[in-house]
Amino acid sequence: MESTTPLGKIADVCYGKKSTTIPYNGIRMLRITDVKSYSILGDEKVSSSTNENRLFPDDILLARTGSFFEPFLFRGYKKPCTYSSFFYRIHSKGEILTDSIYYQLQSPRFKNYISRKLKGRNVTKDVISEYPFLLDVSQDLCVLHFSESIIRKQYEVIRVVQSLQKAIWKETYLSNPNVCLGDLVKPVHAVNAIDGLKGGTIVYSASGPVGYTDKQGLDVDSIAIQKNGGTSEIHIIPAGTVADKSLLWLQTNEIPAEEMKIMLAALNLKNYLVGSSVPHLKFDHIQNIPVHYVRGMDTAGAKMAQKQVDTEHKLLEAYTKQHKAILNYAYGGGKKM
Repeated sequence: MESTTPLGKIADVCYGKKSTTIPYNGIRMLRITDVKSYSILGDEKVSSSTNENRLFPDDILLARTGSFFEPFLFRGYKKPCTYSSFFYRIHSKGEILTDSIYYQLQSPRFKNYISRKLKGRNVTKDVISEYPFLLDVSQDLCVLHFSESIIRKQYEVIRVVQSLQKAIWKETYLSNPNVCLGDLVKPVHAVNAIDGLKGGTIVYSASGPVGYTDKQGLDVDSIAIQKNGGTSEIHIIPAGTVADKSLLWLQTNEIPAEEMKIMLAALNLKNYLVGSSVPHLKFDHIQNIPVHYVRGMDTAGAKMAQKQVDTEHKLLEAYTKQHKAILNYAYGGGKKM
């Protein structure tokens, strides 16, 4: 029989004091949008209107909203930190190692528990405190620590490679602009899939094929940009298919779609979103962006940079898959609770 104990018996689970954000003053406040998987911090810094929610090394933060289950282990920071009241702060009472709590909160076992207990959008303090913490584990914590360290290092490698990529993009497509984006692409009328239609032309959304239409597709690959939601993700629409109305569909005959995707990525189109409540992208707002392009120009550097970034992301995917397998072995989602 597995040995468990309520999380609240081995760790303090605390609310944070409510506060508002103020300009960064040297004491950083961590918000839900600042923390990423594997305890990685985003770049944006703000401060809190109160200093009561101070963080100390080995504090674990867990979002109170049910949309983000990833725990954040505060390992210490160059500057003092506080945390948003949208987190629970979890701190070991000393009987169990912090890492043991942290990795179990990363596990499929914990996520399955939360999924079953979730009512509405928020996770209650009682649900967290009552989690049946698994005392018997099947994995040395050092292995998990090493595995996550590789992932964190890979994120840093990607950050460095992407910085170099952006510099190459800027040199290739943005220095000495000689045309406007509207001279290189033109909008195409997107359509929605027809309910119940079988066969016909495939309709693509940002997530992939969503149905069929009786409209004919283009003869060459084209570009579509996610225009709602603030992401401005860029997708290639295969020849012979069409984009649905959630995408800004663009045609280019002179420049291959793969290269145009790189050029558009260099422009950071999120900066051109309009609308405050639901930001979206419109062709009218991007067609006058100045870019550099001539027929037959050398774009080998930009393509090599993109290939390297893709390679590093594939490595990250492999490392992440390995880490999840170790977590599943140690605290498998099928273990009783």
